[in-house]
Amino acid sequence: MNNNTTNNNNNNNIHLHCYHHHHADAELRYKHELNEQISQKRLSTSMAQQLDKDMCNRHFVVFDTFWGRPGHGAPGADKRKLKLNRLLYGSPECTPLLQGTSYSNDIHI
Repeated sequence: MNNNTTNNNNNNNIHLHCYHHHHADAELRYKHELNEQISQKRLSTSMAQQLDKDMCNRHFVVFDTFWGRPGHGAPGADKRKLKLNRLLYGSPECTPLLQGTSYSNDIHI
């Protein structure tokens, strides 16, 4: 009987050893899979951030071509040119471009 209990204990020890070994392998595989998921998530996040930066830069480059003028793209007031015409030609009536336009009424000498 003593021999039978010794064999029983040895079998239990072997089964416990196999269980712990299998459990340790499963835990290592699980940690490895988690590390892989973390790496993939970091890579996809950095790629998304880079794509976002590139799209922003392209957006600003495109809009600089549209709105690169002074006044942020708004047409400049023609009154500035009227002041130049008045300096060059003396009075609004002397400027051929302004005769008969509504701009000639805006100039006060």
